[in-house]
Amino acid sequence: MTRTELIIQLLKVAIALAFGAYFVWWSLQVLDRLTPEYGPPTAVVARATAPCAAPEPADLPVQVPGPEIPQTLIARADEVIE
Repeated sequence: MTRTELIIQLLKVAIALAFGAYFVWWSLQVLDRLTPEYGPPTAVVARATAPCAAPEPADLPVQVPGPEIPQTLIARADEVIE
C-alpha cells in the first residue's frame, strides 16, 4: 500500500467516524425532544388506579349476527361455478 492509498483510507475512516458521531448526537437530540422535561414520568401516568378484574359474562358485549349471505352466492364443493 502506497502512502497515498494509506492517506485515502485514513480519510475514509475519519469521515465514517464523523458520520457515526453525528448520528449518535442526532439520535440523542431526538430522544431528548421526545421525553417531557416537566411532569410525572410516563409510568406514573399510565399506571392503573385499581387492579383489573376479569369481566363477568354478563358484562361482555353481545355479538349481533351479520347480514345473511344469499344462497345464490354459496356453492357446494361438488358444484361448478361458471
